Amino acid sequence: MKNYIYYQINKIYKWYILLIHNIIRLFYRNNNKDFQKIIALNRTSINNKKIFLTKQEYEKNTYGIPGHIFLKLDKPINKFPTYSDLFIFFTRYLKKDLNYLEIGVSVLKNYIQLADNLNNTTLTGYDINPLVPSSEELFNNTENINPELKNVHFGSNNLNNNKYIYFQGSVLDSTDADKFNSQIVNKKFNFIFSDALHEPDAVKSEYKNIIKNNLDTEFILYFDDLGFDGLEETIKDIYLDLKIDNHNLYYSTFYINGWIGQHEKLHKNGVISTVNLYEEIKKENIKLPLLRNFK
Repeated sequence: MKNYIYYQINKIYKWYILLIHNIIRLFYRNNNKDFQKIIALNRTSINNKKIFLTKQEYEKNTYGIPGHIFLKLDKPINKFPTYSDLFIFFTRYLKKDLNYLEIGVSVLKNYIQLADNLNNTTLTGYDINPLVPSSEELFNNTENINPELKNVHFGSNNLNNNKYIYFQGSVLDSTDADKFNSQIVNKKFNFIFSDALHEPDAVKSEYKNIIKNNLDTEFILYFDDLGFDGLEETIKDIYLDLKIDNHNLYYSTFYINGWIGQHEKLHKNGVISTVNLYEEIKKENIKLPLLRNFK
């Protein structure tokens, strides 16, 4: 009886928090036409995908997705911006073609949107899970693959000149990181998205073993879910460490939608970059809750 009462109280609490966040979203309307086009294209991409992970597949492997998120994984989302929309908008500030790394791609819901709506891009995914069945067709190349590399997938799209790489490995395993660095990475990344284990020790490990030495001279380093215990302090430490060798570095935080849009609360995100994205967001009239700049 006690567990049932706790469950009901927790359910009401989550409903109340979501209601508050949806009310907050009403006050942030984005009128930037370029950004609106990106949002429309991304919504088309995920709607066309239909199902990212079936119930049968989820019962075998959750891909790190909590049950309440899985139930809403394929639901349509509204036009309030997600971080996927923001990523595509941010690429305009990079002088080189995008060389993108996503750590913790899970079922590739974010990755797919970038693959569909960017050109001349190399997209690399790093995840502890095997490639999700719904995205196997994206990784269609079998040529020039090192036979010693297991659980690595390659693909390409001649229409938009994109290249795709999927590497299965753990962010907590330095052996996996060494293999990734020596056999997969062939040039520095100018955009890295950290979305694997949202724990300080895990983020410190991926920063030390995967991120720090693989950043290009001009870069965007993006972190999701700063609301987890100790994570925001960890990101600030990373910012200060990178700032030692790069004084013209910027760090800002804000709230934005994640994978399932308005079906969950807003995410607190942080971005460290050689580009002053805080000023660009304001100049472009992109409205994000609690946008804050750190110096």
